[in-house]
Amino acid sequence: MSSIYIHIPFCLKKCRYCDFYSVPLQEVLVEKYINSLLTEASLRGFTGTVVSTVYIGGGTPSLLRPAQVKALMDGLRDYVQISEDCEITLEANPATLNSDKILAFMDCGINRLSFGVQSLNEGELTLLGRVHGPKEALLAIMQLQRAGLKNLSVDLIYGIPGQSVKDWLYTLKAIIDLRPQHISTYELTLTEGTELYDLVSKGIVSMPEEDTIEDLYFSAIDTLIGAGYEHYEISNFALPGFQCLHNLNYWRRGQYIGLGASAHSFDGKVRREIVADVHKYINSLSRGTLPFKETIAIDENDALKESIFLGLRTSDGIDRVLLNTGEEVLQYLVQDGLVCINDQQIRLTDKGMLLSNEVILRLTDNLQRPCLLD
Repeated sequence: MSSIYIHIPFCLKKCRYCDFYSVPLQEVLVEKYINSLLTEASLRGFTGTVVSTVYIGGGTPSLLRPAQVKALMDGLRDYVQISEDCEITLEANPATLNSDKILAFMDCGINRLSFGVQSLNEGELTLLGRVHGPKEALLAIMQLQRAGLKNLSVDLIYGIPGQSVKDWLYTLKAIIDLRPQHISTYELTLTEGTELYDLVSKGIVSMPEEDTIEDLYFSAIDTLIGAGYEHYEISNFALPGFQCLHNLNYWRRGQYIGLGASAHSFDGKVRREIVADVHKYINSLSRGTLPFKETIAIDENDALKESIFLGLRTSDGIDRVLLNTGEEVLQYLVQDGLVCINDQQIRLTDKGMLLSNEVILRLTDNLQRPCLLD
């Protein structure tokens, strides 16, 4: 399986917590950027590659006009073979959609939307720096459903300063009532350089205590599983048959092509990153030069650690044979309720998923011998 990720960096306004590469919308740059994306695709030498998923992320890709998305998708087909049942996702912000635009995107081949709602609490949205309100988000979801979209994912954030379990469950249950096929629940993390980081550093707002984060996390698991959603990855829940195929490919260390400023690619042996600068990206491609920032060869040890880290994120877990760590370390994690072992598959428990970084670091730091990967 191969996937394509396309980064659209344009935004109306950068959210206070966001550390993804983005720039203010400049219509004059959009056409140049789309042309550059197709130039990059032509230079990367992927002709004939069969693609099973396409994910257009950002930024705010739904700022693009449908005609621009169509030009991008049509142009892409000149360089890769997009499978008939390809999952084609577009990230969207509620403030950028209306009924006509939704239908037009679907006519372009978009069959899945990843919808950034984050919260249905007005105060939380303001603190996060979102450009939409709760009513706007709910209306947009209903418009998507009326348009006939059959695969909708909604992104939500917990751990927002001042957020209570009651606040969180209000948002969560209101979204569940609309029955989107997929729901992602992300813990808000502070990243240096963001506006929210500065607010916390100055003591203007405070992040929730660890006990509160734990309550928020477990309440989400209980509520979503109780509503019929499968908890198939640390932060992701889906109705049966609606797991995100694109992200599953990442977690299984599948190959993927990244196009656009700041995008990453992986061919199974090498990871590549494109420069995170729209102007440098466009200028480099106008000269026929691929604007790689970094290329990293993945050795056997790196591949093993990636397989453990990525595999344990999912409900499938990893094969016991893969994890050649000391038995003492593994049993400690089992006794502490952080991992479980069934049929030689090692999986994180709900508690282990909450503490996944700590658990995975402990496992990978205690690897005892090289392990050949197929």
